Amino acid sequence: MNRARSKLHTMFLLCTITVILLLIDGLACFSHAKDQQEIAGRYTVHGTRILHKITLPQQRPSAVIVVQYLPPQTKILQTTPHFSSYDETTGIVKWLLSEAESGRLNISITLEKPVDRHRIRAEVLFKDQTGISNAFTIAPSPLKRKMLEGC
Repeated sequence: MNRARSKLHTMFLLCTITVILLLIDGLACFSHAKDQQEIAGRYTVHGTRILHKITLPQQRPSAVIVVQYLPPQTKILQTTPHFSSYDETTGIVKWLLSEAESGRLNISITLEKPVDRHRIRAEVLFKDQTGISNAFTIAPSPLKRKMLEGC
């Protein structure tokens, strides 16, 4: 039963992402980010806070959607900027940024309880100035290890 539920959840997420991409582009025209349109991003998890640092290309995208996948039933206390939509049953948070400027984009999320960084993921969907839709997975920042003295 759990396996069937997991498959259904995965299919739902894939369908949701596909619909978003189709809405952005109007066509099923997908490609990877081009060098001149590259988006870079990382996120960190500190207890109940998730911080995204996303760099948008110099040639400003016409629209940017940031999608954060949290465990289902996760309670959000605050986000900056405020999210566009949140489905608590699936844990999917979305920001639609139609006026995003090139350069650094910071998004912070404060949760009610800490979340395991291995149970979340995020991505950026955007339509570049040429009209091509792109998707970029935001990776977690590598953990910084403290140096052990005397070793």
